[in-house]
Amino acid sequence: MESILAHIVYCESRMFLDKGPYVSWRDIQDAYPDYKASLGAWSEADIVGFLSDDFGAECNWPFSRAAIAFFFGSKERTLDEMKP
Repeated sequence: MESILAHIVYCESRMFLDKGPYVSWRDIQDAYPDYKASLGAWSEADIVGFLSDDFGAECNWPFSRAAIAFFFGSKERTLDEMKP
């Protein structure tokens, strides 16, 4: 079974996860005009670990653990950050 990977993408207007088949960050930059930076491609566990290390408590994360798990099990290509 092929492992599912996603990038954390930072744009001027939003932050989101993207499961697109990008070869490099330049491909992501070409896909989003307001691109700033990206991390990955990472597994679900790697993304959860990064968010835990970087944001601390899950209530501070831009995506809930449940939303990330659902996203990785879905056919959706992107997952937008939660808005307060």
